[in-house]
Amino acid sequence: SVWSYQNGYWRTFDPENPGFSDLSVMEAGIGYWINMTASADLPVSGAPASRSISLTSGWNLVGYNFSASQDVGTALSSISGKYINVWTFSDGVWKVYDPANPGFSDLTHFHPGQGYWINTTTACTWILP
Repeated sequence: SVWSYQNGYWRTFDPENPGFSDLSVMEAGIGYWINMTASADLPVSGAPASRSISLTSGWNLVGYNFSASQDVGTALSSISGKYINVWTFSDGVWKVYDPANPGFSDLTHFHPGQGYWINTTTACTWILP
């Protein structure tokens, strides 16, 4: 199954129950949880991704569209002061970046193809550097 959190609602695609699915298109900039039965590569095609991602106030599950890894401060510079924290799940472990407690933070870099939960204080546009 594939899950996405968009505009405050969970959307899902279940290949065994497509009639009950409300997720029909995968878009760059949106984060997805993919529940797989085995490891595999996911081929992706389409138009180049935008470097601007609209965020709503509260939690946003987003995909990192940039082609190179960046430190958290650089990656989030366009929304500085507009977010509370950022979380990601990588290699079986949750990692967090909290700008109010950088010493507590273990999320130090954004990586291409990775999904991130960004908790914003207001609706804003994240523009990747």
